[in-house]
Amino acid sequence: MAARPDYLTQKHLNCGSLGIDVTFAGRILQPFQNMVMADYSDRWRGAVGARGRRPGEAESQMLLTALPRGSFGLELTKANNEKLFDDGQLADTLAHVTRLVESASRSDEEFAAELNETAPRVIQNLREFLEVVSKGDAGMKLETGDLRCTMTPIQAHEAFERVSDTITREEPMEVLGVFKGLLLESWRFDFLDQQGHKISGGVDENLTQQEAGDLARQYYDLPCLASLLKTTVLFKNGRVRTTYVLKNLANAPAIAC
Repeated sequence: MAARPDYLTQKHLNCGSLGIDVTFAGRILQPFQNMVMADYSDRWRGAVGARGRRPGEAESQMLLTALPRGSFGLELTKANNEKLFDDGQLADTLAHVTRLVESASRSDEEFAAELNETAPRVIQNLREFLEVVSKGDAGMKLETGDLRCTMTPIQAHEAFERVSDTITREEPMEVLGVFKGLLLESWRFDFLDQQGHKISGGVDENLTQQEAGDLARQYYDLPCLASLLKTTVLFKNGRVRTTYVLKNLANAPAIAC
């Protein structure tokens, strides 16, 4: 399994030579790796925050293993680790990242639709990735398995503008309601507010499994106060996407008679 991003540029070639500018190659690899790590962490290890560590980083580490012949490219391959099921999970993440990059170059609607399953931190890294490509006046070909995404320099500029116009806002909030449970395997929670509206989302990555399990046992199906991080993503076409991360649970405040 390998992800092979091929970055084609003319402005960075010295004296007409055939190759990739070293500085450009270094700048393009980091945001791509960050995008893969953030998506993998959110998809397979629970919610990923806008900042801080990403659960499962080592499992999604990519290595530069080759410069493919016949193209001016960089071949990235999964680093070895002891996890048994990571290959399929990382392949799914790489496929999603490839579709995400491609959708950004197509239209507002396709990009917004692809972001329905995308964490805000992935969007931030996608913006940085496309910024390097756009400012380098580069085209790009990204191959992952049977998927292939190709961008001209003009399409790369348009994709960067589209992603840059996507606004992410974070808002801490406290909500009274009834805690309906938490799944440690998926790192997801369910909560009903006082109006009976269901709030679902990921669990804070800074909580340990022990801490999350204690919260689940202590507050299951009981009135309580939930501390949440609400993230709102505003798309260029007017679509809005809202996600929640559970930070903590506490006893509901007593009501004075």
